[in-house]
Amino acid sequence: MQKTAFDSGTAKAFSDCPPQRYRGLTKTLLVVKLTILLTVVAFFQVHASGTMAQTVTISGKDLTLKQVFSAIEKQTDYVLLNTKGTFDGTKPVSLTVHKMPLREFLDFLLKEEQLEYEIQGKTILLSRKVMPEAIVTKPPAVFPDLFPDKELITGFVRNEQNRPFSGVSVVVKRTRKGTITDAAGRFSVQAEQGDILIISYVGYSDQEVKITGTNVMVSLKVSPSILDETQVTAYGKTSRRLATGNIGTVKADELERQPVATVLEALIGRVPGLNIQQTSGNSAAPMRVTIRGINTISQNAVTDPLYVIDGIPFITLNVSDITGNLPISMGAVQGGLPNVRGENPLLSINPMDIESVSVLKDADATSIYGSRGANGVILITTKKPKAGPTSFRLSVNQGTTFNSRYPKLLNTQEYLAMRREAFRNDGIIPDASNAPDLLRWDTTKYTDWQRLFVGTGSVTTVNAGISGGMSQTSYAVSVKYDTRKELMNNGGKNHGGTLFTSLNHTSNDQKFGFSFSNNLSLTEVNASLLGDLGTLAPNAPDIYNEKGEFNFEPYRVNNGSLFKFSNLKKPSVSNTFALQNSMNFRYEVIRGLTISTNAGYRFTHNTNANYSPQAANDPVLEGYSSAIYGETVNKDWTVEPQIRYNAFIGKGNLTV
Repeated sequence: MQKTAFDSGTAKAFSDCPPQRYRGLTKTLLVVKLTILLTVVAFFQVHASGTMAQTVTISGKDLTLKQVFSAIEKQTDYVLLNTKGTFDGTKPVSLTVHKMPLREFLDFLLKEEQLEYEIQGKTILLSRKVMPEAIVTKPPAVFPDLFPDKELITGFVRNEQNRPFSGVSVVVKRTRKGTITDAAGRFSVQAEQGDILIISYVGYSDQEVKITGTNVMVSLKVSPSILDETQVTAYGKTSRRLATGNIGTVKADELERQPVATVLEALIGRVPGLNIQQTSGNSAAPMRVTIRGINTISQNAVTDPLYVIDGIPFITLNVSDITGNLPISMGAVQGGLPNVRGENPLLSINPMDIESVSVLKDADATSIYGSRGANGVILITTKKPKAGPTSFRLSVNQGTTFNSRYPKLLNTQEYLAMRREAFRNDGIIPDASNAPDLLRWDTTKYTDWQRLFVGTGSVTTVNAGISGGMSQTSYAVSVKYDTRKELMNNGGKNHGGTLFTSLNHTSNDQKFGFSFSNNLSLTEVNASLLGDLGTLAPNAPDIYNEKGEFNFEPYRVNNGSLFKFSNLKKPSVSNTFALQNSMNFRYEVIRGLTISTNAGYRFTHNTNANYSPQAANDPVLEGYSSAIYGETVNKDWTVEPQIRYNAFIGKGNLTV
């Protein structure tokens, strides 16, 4: 039998060819064609969409829709999200399908039901079909509050692993009403379009979602734990989770929110065990600082902790004959006697330049600093420059200070009645010397001395800074000017200014590093002492006479005087210049082994004067003037070499 093959349109006869050879060639062509066909089919299957790749196989009689969707969830990666009552009124179905695509199966299943679906990611949202708008009756627009347009909002909450999240709190922010998600992560809540849902769960970051439809999809993320925050220690850093001691920390964002003059004021009430007491109404005055109480039986012992700024100890001991027996640190004022009785030791540091403050207690303080840390240690870390484009910041703050509450005192009649009763109880006859308020002064006069002397203060603060640099070298410069009128300062003001500069540099291989910071400050403190205003009689005579001079005469008794206002003309002024430098050099000798050195220099110079002019004293009793002058110069420098080794051993981290 003759066979014919076609090659480029030309017919050739192969009647004499052996048949087995061409039968093998035909089989080879069939195998090649079948391989190409299977490859193409597999290619299109791999590139099929998510819903086309998911198929459903189910067979049954009188199955409820709930049973059908349960089978879909078991056969596919999809989950169903619907509201309560969605399947009410639906009819059972009898069907037999084999590997039908998911969308095609859903269209077939729901074509005769008043239900509709939508696929979002791996979730099938099932709901009832919306009724035609002509049937819905809406209230008139002029009464929107009488008929709120509330509807049932459904949603689904999942975690970072894309799994249903149960027990999640869902609250409508406006009404504060809410619910929690079920075992499948579903929830439903009555709300209006535009409302905000607050989604929260312990250990996860809260989310606020605005309602723009009837279905809400939310994914919660694990919130960063405060246990993993950086914790500054004496000679390094760790985390709260790994810290072995009790260390209290206050970050920069908390300090910047406080409108205070010094960082000590910002720490009040923020660290457990740290007690800070103001010794005067003047913000520049010293403060009594104790950590976990007093550890000495001496009442005059200084209990202030050791301050360490960028690794450099800050010495605040009292060394002069005047200040040596005082229970608080006088700071830069060791000579003289200003009205504020010293100066806050941290007055020269701008709180805006501080990155964090760590308070070391007990063994954490003494293990490294020895007896110097017996009262605790306060570590202050200043802000370091960061690489990036040059940026400039400027802030100007103006504020007013006032006393919002005054102690309730007796009026004149109540005060005089109490005084007369006291004399009767003691069996003493009042006379002009021991009771001028009863016999000599006007018994109808009333003066609230608190409101007379406690005025209104003001605060003006200007902060400016510039920073930037490359990945190897970065810089930062900040300045601050501050002026404050205190409440009880007789019109006097405190002025201060700081200049802070910082520079960081690292080598290209990151083995060598150098950092330098410099803080320069100038302060002027003007202060007056007003005394105890709460013990003044409400009917005491006026302070000044008709000539505008002190009214001494009605206050004179038996070669003495009850006049308590002389301090109004006895001001003091204190000027302080402070300079503090700190440098750090480090070099990584081998991997994990670092040698570093901290070096610091501090210089302070204070001059102060306390004036007592003749006009402030009763000429009958004390007719002379006087002044007290003081000057203090303090210099100290520190060099601390360090060797640090850090290595990972198995699953642990070794630091020496």
